[in-house]
Amino acid sequence: MNLGYQGSLDEPFQPQPIKVAEKKSEKKGFFRRLSSKKDQPRFAKDVIPKLVDHPTDNYGDNIPWAEPVEAGYYRNWNEPLEHPSNYNRDQNGPVEHPTSYYRTPNEYVNNYSSEWHSKTVYNHPHTTYQKSQEIKPWDEGKTSDEISSQSENFSSELCIECQKPLTGMKWCRSCNAEHFHQQTSKWTSWRLGLDNVIIGTQIAANNVHSFYEWISFEDFDHVTYLANGGFGTIYKATWKQGPIINWDSNVNNWTRFSNHEVMLKIINGSQTNLDEFINQLTAHHKFSTVIGHLLRCFGISRWEDTGDFIIVTSCAKDGNLRQYMRRNSKEFSWIERLIALKDIAKCLEIIHIAGYVHCDLHTGNILRHGSWTIISDLGLTWRQDSASTGEILGVLPYMAPEILYGSQYSSASDIYSFAMIMYEIASGEIPFNNNIQDIDPISIIYGSRPDPPPATPPCYIELMNLCWDSNPKKRPTAGQLVRILDDWIHSKRKKLNIIYNSFQNAELELNYLNYSKRPVDEKYYIHIDETYTSKLISVKDIVNRVNQEQESKTE
Repeated sequence: MNLGYQGSLDEPFQPQPIKVAEKKSEKKGFFRRLSSKKDQPRFAKDVIPKLVDHPTDNYGDNIPWAEPVEAGYYRNWNEPLEHPSNYNRDQNGPVEHPTSYYRTPNEYVNNYSSEWHSKTVYNHPHTTYQKSQEIKPWDEGKTSDEISSQSENFSSELCIECQKPLTGMKWCRSCNAEHFHQQTSKWTSWRLGLDNVIIGTQIAANNVHSFYEWISFEDFDHVTYLANGGFGTIYKATWKQGPIINWDSNVNNWTRFSNHEVMLKIINGSQTNLDEFINQLTAHHKFSTVIGHLLRCFGISRWEDTGDFIIVTSCAKDGNLRQYMRRNSKEFSWIERLIALKDIAKCLEIIHIAGYVHCDLHTGNILRHGSWTIISDLGLTWRQDSASTGEILGVLPYMAPEILYGSQYSSASDIYSFAMIMYEIASGEIPFNNNIQDIDPISIIYGSRPDPPPATPPCYIELMNLCWDSNPKKRPTAGQLVRILDDWIHSKRKKLNIIYNSFQNAELELNYLNYSKRPVDEKYYIHIDETYTSKLISVKDIVNRVNQEQESKTE
C-alpha cells in the first residue's frame, strides 16, 4: 500500500568501522539539541516562541524567557534571605547555571512535501496545542465545555488590582510577578542559578500552570516508592500545601489546592551536575508552553538523603502506557490505539521542530491520563552516559541500530523507537518479548526486527517497517506520521475505504484474540517492568564486536 513514501527499501544499513570518541561529549541529556543545523528538521516558521536573553545578576547569568523583565526581580548574593545563616555563598561551587541556553531558530522552512499532502489542510501543532489541555485540580469533575467556556471568558476580565486585562484565567502576570517577588526572601534552593530559573518562570508566568516553585521536602507527606527509572527514582506523595490557584487580595497570600497528590522524580547526580540539570529543566519549561497535554511540573525540591534535586509533577492517573494496555487490553480498540500514536507523534513533531531529540522513548515513559497519551521526561531525564566510556543509557529493544553502532542521536532515532511503540501497541507485547539479556544488539544492527503481530492491518505493518528501517534516511518524519495517522483515524469520513475496512476487520480479529488470551502471572509483569527500564549499554563493546566481524569477513 502506498503511504506517499518515496524511495527504495532494498538498501540495508551497512555498518562501517568507526572509532568510539574518547572525548566526553558536550551533548548530554536524553532530551537534547541536534548536533548541527543540517541535522535540524525544516518546519514552518515561528512554531516555537522566540526567546530573548535578560540579565540576572552580577555573575553574568542569562535566562531566556518569552518577554523582557526587569533584572531587579532576580536574586543576587546581597539580598537579605530569611534562611539559616549557613546559606551556601561559595562562588566556586556549582551554584551558577550555564551562560547559554538552547535557542529556537528564527526561521523555519515548510517541510511538508507535496506527496505527503492530501486535499485537506494540515493543522499545525502550533495551532493545535495553543491552549493547554491540562486538567487543573479545581477543574476536576467539570465538563470540557465548562472548562472551555471559562478559558474563553477570562480575556474580557480585568485584574482587580491593576484594572488591566488578565493574561490567564484569574491570573494577572504583572501583579503576580510582584507577589512572587515579595516572597523570594522566604525560600531558596541553596543554588543561585537554580533560584534564578525558578524566579524567571514566576515573573514570566502568563497563567497558573506556567511557573515553578521551590517546595520544601518537609511539605510532603505519605511518600511512597513507585519505580526506578533511568534518571533516578520515582515516588508518590501528598503535597500538603498544594499548588497555587490564584492570589487572594483579602488575605494577601496565595490560594492553594491543599493535600494534592504528586509524583517526585529524584534526578540522580543533579546536585553535582547542576548546569546540565538546569539546562534540562529550562528545556522542559519551554516545551510545556507549546505542548498541550503534559504533566504539569509544579517545581523543585531536594531529596534529604542524597541532596539530589527532585522534580515535582502532577500524577498520571492511569500510569504508563505499558501498564495501561496491560489492564485495558480488551477495551483498547484500534481507533484508541491510533489516537494514542497520533498524540505521541504530535509531541515528537514539536520536539523535533525545535531541534531537539528525546533519546529514550519507550512505553515506560509514555503516560496515560484519561484519554490523553503523554510523553514524559521532556528535559527531566538525567544522562549518566559518557562518550569517554562508550556507554549510553536506554532500553535495548527501542534503540535504533545506528545508535547501538555509536552514531549520534537524531530525530530519526526517535522514529525508530516510535516503530517499537507501534509494535507494542499492536501486539500488547514488548518487542523481542523474551529475556532482555538474550537480545543480541548485533542482530538489531543487521536488521533483526519483531515479527508483525496478528490482527494488524497491512498499512500499519508497512508504516511500522518504514519507521524501523535500518537506514535512518528512509524513516518518515514525525510530521508525516501525524498526517498518516490522522488519515487513518478519519478514514471513513475521508472515504479511504480500503484503510477503513482493514481496521474494522482487525478490530474483529483483535476481539477474538483478546477473548482467547490466557491470563498471565503477575510475577511475570513485575519481571518485565524491572527488566525493560533504561540501563547503561556498552556501545564501545558492540562497535568492537561489529568491527571484528567486518574484519574477519575481509580476511
